[in-house]
Amino acid sequence: MVTLALFLRGMYGACRIDVGAVKQLVSRLVSQIVDADTHSQVSAEAREVAFLLLEYPELYHYQQSRLEAVDQLWRSLREIAQSLGTALDGFPSSTPFFVNQSYWEGVSLRKAAATLDRVVPLGYGDSVGDVAYTFHAIKLVAPEATLGAAFSLHHNQIQSAVELAARVKTAVDAGAQSIVYYNLGLLNNRRLNWIKQANLAVEEWR
Repeated sequence: MVTLALFLRGMYGACRIDVGAVKQLVSRLVSQIVDADTHSQVSAEAREVAFLLLEYPELYHYQQSRLEAVDQLWRSLREIAQSLGTALDGFPSSTPFFVNQSYWEGVSLRKAAATLDRVVPLGYGDSVGDVAYTFHAIKLVAPEATLGAAFSLHHNQIQSAVELAARVKTAVDAGAQSIVYYNLGLLNNRRLNWIKQANLAVEEWR
């Protein structure tokens, strides 16, 4: 943690960002938004933050430094992976969100695609359309990215084998070359069997 803190401090210093001034600005803006007590919808707040990033260059540059810091960490990991003769997949946790909310995670999908051997977005969302949107967002900034897809079969995410297969098909049609399933320890045998059905469906589509 100390090493990471020093790394980030050096990153912001190299970009000549006045962290104290940014902190004061953010504190003032957050206080204004909270005191106004008018925004209850996340989508509205997300649009407002995107607007503020344009109006306040210091906020924009601070966000860019976060993206650069994560990318530098990924580059270090890729060097390690290459030294071991293996590829590096990355699971950017910003991918389930709408593009104007990606600032939450400090991840640049464009940088990820350029650094990682494969970008593996998390196929969250309430519908097949949300999965399609995730790949659409990536291709806006990284059309040449090598892609995978990751799905959770938690009951809050997937309701049936048919739904899982539809989501997997959407990812494969969008260019996903691998499918990852996780949180398997939380699944019963019925849901585990959905994976088998989805994998068989992929083979049939091909």
